[in-house]
Amino acid sequence: MSTKRKSVLIIGAGISGLAAAHSLHENGFDVQIFEARKEFGGRIRKDDQFAGFTLEVGGEEIHKVNSPYYHLALKMGADLKPDDTLNHYFEDIEKEELMDREEFLSKYNDQYFYNEVVQNRDIQDDSQSLQNFFSKKGLKSQFYQWYEAFWGIENGGSLNEISVKAYGDYESGRKSDHDLNFILMNTSHYEIIEKAFASVLPFIHYSTPITEINYFGEKEFPVDREQEDEDEDDEEEDCKGKDFNRVVIFDKQGNRYEGDYIIVTVPISQLQNKTIRFNPELPPQKQDAIRRMKLGRGGKIHFKFKNRFWPDNARTLFLRSKISFLWNQYHEQKDTDEIQTNVLAGLLAGDVMDEMQDPEKRQALIEEVLEKMARVFKYPKVKEELLDVMWNDFTNFEYIQGNYSMPTLNIGSSRYIYQQPVDNILFFAGEASHTTDSMTIHGAYETGLRDAQRIIELQKEKK
Repeated sequence: MSTKRKSVLIIGAGISGLAAAHSLHENGFDVQIFEARKEFGGRIRKDDQFAGFTLEVGGEEIHKVNSPYYHLALKMGADLKPDDTLNHYFEDIEKEELMDREEFLSKYNDQYFYNEVVQNRDIQDDSQSLQNFFSKKGLKSQFYQWYEAFWGIENGGSLNEISVKAYGDYESGRKSDHDLNFILMNTSHYEIIEKAFASVLPFIHYSTPITEINYFGEKEFPVDREQEDEDEDDEEEDCKGKDFNRVVIFDKQGNRYEGDYIIVTVPISQLQNKTIRFNPELPPQKQDAIRRMKLGRGGKIHFKFKNRFWPDNARTLFLRSKISFLWNQYHEQKDTDEIQTNVLAGLLAGDVMDEMQDPEKRQALIEEVLEKMARVFKYPKVKEELLDVMWNDFTNFEYIQGNYSMPTLNIGSSRYIYQQPVDNILFFAGEASHTTDSMTIHGAYETGLRDAQRIIELQKEKK
């Protein structure tokens, strides 16, 4: 039996790809990581220039206590602040004034609809949108904007794109839709993965988009493109007694790489766009699962002001404007930061993204929310004290093209089908493949560990 170290090819250097590579490398595997972009991290990104302190441009909060990623962050020295120590403010539906979250929820009985969706999820129609659900339930028009922000945008899209059943399934493992989250106070997610996975960063091939994946069964042999016309019997005879790899991939420049296993961690958008060709084609059920999933359209906007005019203890700020879902970034500043900058961040997703693509319409949306701030916070100098705006549109980031996979219409069991290995050679990881914690950093991290462990166990069985 050959004692050669087994090799794993990993497509994508986001957190799932790096987690898989690190776990495999620690267990004696050779790994190569192929990243289409010029940097690692995927949808985890940071900015050190805009605010004078580090901002999370991509994934931001840790949504689950005691998850593997929560403990990794602590191990890497992160100071995690629970957001239940901060206040969440919503603009009143009836007038331009702020209300405390609990006061708002009590006044408008938000939990009624939430409980209706979660408790009856097993009888809900997967093809029914949240918008259609609310319409049938007689939700008053003035409430749609609030649900658009907290049930739509927060889940990566608009109410008309999200399945009432899929949303209920996703939320069913939580106590409520206002769960405890954790904020990084002294570091960033990018710095955490840079430190945690330092040993495998040298194995990344940057600016190397993979365009073709050839995977083969136990009795098949990899085909060299230059040898396709050779006699099959001669080829098989030459292979006897040799330790052949079973995976052959090609990058955009035509370079060839071989390995024993492959883990694909690219955003689901890249498989839907067919930027990678599979030979043989993926099983029909896998192709259908990929087709049914959807990466939301989204981005993050940051506003920098001369003075802070919102409550010091505020975290979330919901305003009745098209840029509606905002939060205070004051708390992420390190104690060592000399300049205390006043920054509000905003998440946008779904239909509003159509307007954000047009510079003139984008400016109009910015003007609208600034005027709304001036009225709600009773601070008329909002516009004149605006110092800068930073807009990051993940929909237009090459090789990403979206924020995260939403609980879309007719998704069914697609996440489960998508994450199943093909022939125990080809594996699929990334947040879209997590059946319960998609759309999260910790979910993406866990899928990388999951598929690394699958390969480790397969090798144990072969020994």
